[in-house]
Amino acid sequence: MALAFGWNGGCADARHDCGKRDLLFGRAVDASDESGAVAPLATLVPYGRLLAEPLGNKLGAPFRLRRATPLDIAKVRTCAAGADGQRGSKDDWEKCSGAVVVDVVAEGWGQGHARSSALGVAGMMAALAAAANGQADVRNPHLVEGLRGVGPASSAQLKPAVMRWGLAEPAPNKIARDAAEVILSGLSYSHREGTARLACEQVFDTSTCRAMDWLAGKTGTPTFPNDDRSLDELFRLCAGGALNSRSDRSACGPLRPYKWYVAAYKTDPNDGRWTKAIGVLTERNWIAATGRIHSAGDHGPNPAAEIAMQIAARHAGHAPGDGR
Repeated sequence: MALAFGWNGGCADARHDCGKRDLLFGRAVDASDESGAVAPLATLVPYGRLLAEPLGNKLGAPFRLRRATPLDIAKVRTCAAGADGQRGSKDDWEKCSGAVVVDVVAEGWGQGHARSSALGVAGMMAALAAAANGQADVRNPHLVEGLRGVGPASSAQLKPAVMRWGLAEPAPNKIARDAAEVILSGLSYSHREGTARLACEQVFDTSTCRAMDWLAGKTGTPTFPNDDRSLDELFRLCAGGALNSRSDRSACGPLRPYKWYVAAYKTDPNDGRWTKAIGVLTERNWIAATGRIHSAGDHGPNPAAEIAMQIAARHAGHAPGDGR
């Protein structure tokens, strides 16, 4: 289903830019783009790739789609429990002898070779929303370089830009409507009893969050090597210059621990259709009392979710504001 959700563009053959070829421009990259005759607005956008792997499993090799691999259910259960045999502990999926099992599961969680981004998952949410609405066709998302003027946009204003750049032709929606409805229904409980509940209660109150059925979202909090280190420990590690392991080098790299939140939501209480999708990415906060990064797992308050809910609530008329 990765292709149906917008991932893996250009991955049919092994290539270095597999999964990041300008999907946000709104049309497929063709031969003329490769030759440079037609330059898209954004040449390389890491929209996402799933279940892809480098040729020969070598660093820097072109990526291709992973071959289908049947999974041993007993091995999956053993690996999920980890060395201590207990689910929900820190050693889950560690030291598992089934490397293929671990790799495939990691891909599903947006790790391993997967390029899962807040932007890409927001595109997935838009595809789910369209399917749940019963739309038979969908268009790829696209970037807008700029809109200028006052008042509502008219077709006459937009037509010159569309004619100049072109948009993707509608493609059949390959996501089953009943499956999309079930998935969005499940995601609508994220802010009720799931990982977005505390964020929701920072924006609304508990009773409001439990009754909200116009929002369906998902939090994301990737782990980082510095999650269990204090700022003082990180300073001593990174300022010294002697980095002894790959984990140490990653901890001292430029990438900062972050949280994201994506959702589909309904803007009209009188219309049952999902009409908007949103994605927000924020850096995680540091806790003053401990000097450590906040919430190494996907638990606790999520500033990205709070921001998205504020925007969605105003847009849908559930909070003060004009929705802009």
